[in-house]
Amino acid sequence: MSSFTTMTVITQRWRPPRVLHDRHENLTVLFEFLPRETFDARIKELSQLIRKKYPSSYLDYYIFALAIIFVIASAAFSLVARAAGVSMWYPLILLLFPASLSLWTSRRRATMVNRTKEFEKTFRSYLGDLNKRDASQHQIKWSVRRASRHDRTAVGNACLVIELAQCDPESEVDALPLYQEVEGNENPQVMVQIDPPPAHEDADEPPNYTERDVVVLPMESMATDHELQPLSTSPSITFRQSIDQANAKEDDDDVPDDAVPTRRSLHQVMHRNQ
Repeated sequence: MSSFTTMTVITQRWRPPRVLHDRHENLTVLFEFLPRETFDARIKELSQLIRKKYPSSYLDYYIFALAIIFVIASAAFSLVARAAGVSMWYPLILLLFPASLSLWTSRRRATMVNRTKEFEKTFRSYLGDLNKRDASQHQIKWSVRRASRHDRTAVGNACLVIELAQCDPESEVDALPLYQEVEGNENPQVMVQIDPPPAHEDADEPPNYTERDVVVLPMESMATDHELQPLSTSPSITFRQSIDQANAKEDDDDVPDDAVPTRRSLHQVMHRNQ
């Protein structure tokens, strides 16, 4: 972004604020971007806005001079009134005018900082409106900043500096808002894909038991064949029980296959016991 020219807003004691700028004829680089008529119209708008809205102290200079005139007039009138034998209340009434003027100027100076900040906000918004028109048509950008030491002038006190520069029109276009902001949704909805439950055919079928696979023993035979033994937490007794179980298993392995009763013989024995 290249700068074409700078304009300085100055204030003086006896004059309202104004804008110091170069003429359009001296800005040869600006010819192909901004016509002379448009440039003069923009400068006129800026000058009127700054002259009317920018807070300055040039009125305080005239008010101070007017207050001094009232004081001198009251003193002269008091001398004349004493010589003529007129009441002295009239000179005192004249002193009320400079007192009221000094009170008004003191309040005005106290609000100078706040009024200056409000004007800067208003002026920036005004330049923003100018950029909306000139950025796309003439490819120029208006900006403002506070004056520094390098911006001093011999004419008056420099307050603000207005810069006129070339810009890219695409960078000045406002981006479109997001779809979620337009709809007013602060929290976007998150879609989660959930797998469907498995089909009934894919589930594992429960085992099918028949009467041949299930052997039912009566409680009496179980009580006679298997004696209940008390539980013991002693490690020595538990070790002995494990040894006895291992020996019993070895004895069962030594029994021949003919001695193992079949399932049918077990059913016959159960039927006889009943």
